[in-house]
Amino acid sequence: MKVEKLKAGQTFKNYKALCEELEMEEKKANSKKAQLSELSCFCNYSNVGHQIIIHKVFKSKREKVDNRGKSAGSRNNNTVYSNIIQLMITDLLAQCNGHISISRSRLQLMIGMTNKNYNELGDYLRKLSDCTLIPIHVLYDFYNTNNGNFKRRIESALNSLQNKATIIYTIVHKVKDKDSSTTRTADELDLEIIMECQRAILDEWNYSEMKDIPLKDRKKFRRKVQDMLNELSNIEYYYKAYDITINKKYIEQERNKLQDLVLEEVDRNKNKYKLNKTVKEQIMNNATKRQQLELEKGEWGKAKNKTLEARRSDTYIKNINELALKLIDLDADKNFAYNVKNFSLEGLEDILA
Repeated sequence: MKVEKLKAGQTFKNYKALCEELEMEEKKANSKKAQLSELSCFCNYSNVGHQIIIHKVFKSKREKVDNRGKSAGSRNNNTVYSNIIQLMITDLLAQCNGHISISRSRLQLMIGMTNKNYNELGDYLRKLSDCTLIPIHVLYDFYNTNNGNFKRRIESALNSLQNKATIIYTIVHKVKDKDSSTTRTADELDLEIIMECQRAILDEWNYSEMKDIPLKDRKKFRRKVQDMLNELSNIEYYYKAYDITINKKYIEQERNKLQDLVLEEVDRNKNKYKLNKTVKEQIMNNATKRQQLELEKGEWGKAKNKTLEARRSDTYIKNINELALKLIDLDADKNFAYNVKNFSLEGLEDILA
């Protein structure tokens, strides 16, 4: 295939048009799948109906993903996914001196599940929508589904390591006092004050549980809880973290076992990119399934919920792919979050470039 003809933003009306442009033979069945797998080594693309959209062209060829075995179910793929996450976590923990306290967002960033834009822009979805022109309800859907998936994946990996007596972990609250430069684990009194503030704002907003608060209002909720905490205590801010005690004798043994399962070569950066690529594939697969589920409902099943309505849009998959490239991909523009936070209409053209 004439990969030098690939350009970001290209749209081919169908597979035949792609073959004609890249001067490659049209294939069928498994041969076609292999050909498209080869194409994915040179660019990031998505399918919208019969259309093939090129989103990003890589500077150099990337490792081909072996899709063999997927027809036996997604279990094989999920096992590899789980093993990579465990490997990256054990690799991180093996570098620690017996103990670590780390937030989930920080952990998923350090092992390569996301880039820093994902964490930094979670509270700036309105600006992100304005900058990318992606509907706000698609952004809510993207963060809601992926936050839940990332949490389940990470805690599943931690539970697996704990079952092997490689680590022991608990979920704790960390607090930073106004007169301190470091954080500490919240004590019983801290927790009582935090819960008192959370309950007060829940009652004020007429919610019985925090999970009922819409994603668009959670930043405001946290800010109001924080303001009340500042008035009632010496706490500057707080967050949840995984408090992990490490079995130094066995953590490196477990890492070495996982390396044998995942890769022949030991390369932390390759592992990180492998995990990141798998995360993006899972995001796109899940988005496609969500859209298909909504479309299969037909006209009678059209939802009043705006997020579910957004999944029916012709641009939904394209939007999700764009978000994955900007918020998940390790090669994404490192200044993107800064540009979004400092967004102005005059700067829109630069941000979208």
